[in-house]
Amino acid sequence: MKILIIGDVHGYFQPFQPLIDRYADKVDLVIQLGDLIDRVPSTKEVLDLAIKLDQEDKYIFLKGNHEFELLLHHESGMNEHWYIQMGKQTLEQLSDNYEYYINWLSHRPLKFETDDILVTHAGTANIETDYWDEDNEHGILWDRLPLKRLNKFQIHGHTPTESGEVEVDQQSNSCNIDTGMGLGNRLSGIIIEDDKIMKIIS
Repeated sequence: MKILIIGDVHGYFQPFQPLIDRYADKVDLVIQLGDLIDRVPSTKEVLDLAIKLDQEDKYIFLKGNHEFELLLHHESGMNEHWYIQMGKQTLEQLSDNYEYYINWLSHRPLKFETDDILVTHAGTANIETDYWDEDNEHGILWDRLPLKRLNKFQIHGHTPTESGEVEVDQQSNSCNIDTGMGLGNRLSGIIIEDDKIMKIIS
């Protein structure tokens, strides 16, 4: 099975839609590993496209820490740190159909896993911790520590690579595909078959 895995989008409709248009028909499954939202003023357009695509079984959209931050704001009444940084702009964009977007985001899974690969937003830290606690700074939404080597290939984003390129870490048998779209660099992804990278897209 060929799988296209797309990194952090952060509200950049361009080049998110062109990447989908160019490569989705060439694979069996498309996974986006979270952080669809925030940073720039086309979060609404990105979410509208994701929600439309999500109606097909071919597409899976995972939760990232930015989706967690928005949902925390919704549940608690005010997530001040997120709101001041970028939340106010995101909320304004989603205001016309706010509950609709919140409902969809609240149902995003934390992982995609097969016998060969594990896809999460931030990866599995090389420490003993509750990886699946969404508020854990070393959990799979937030981790920035070196990753644990598992018995399968890990694909993650969250921390922009220093090189601005897709990076494979042999020690942890992992691949970071966040090439800094949220910092204005570029959106990247990989096409993988079993646990082998067939193509790097950026």
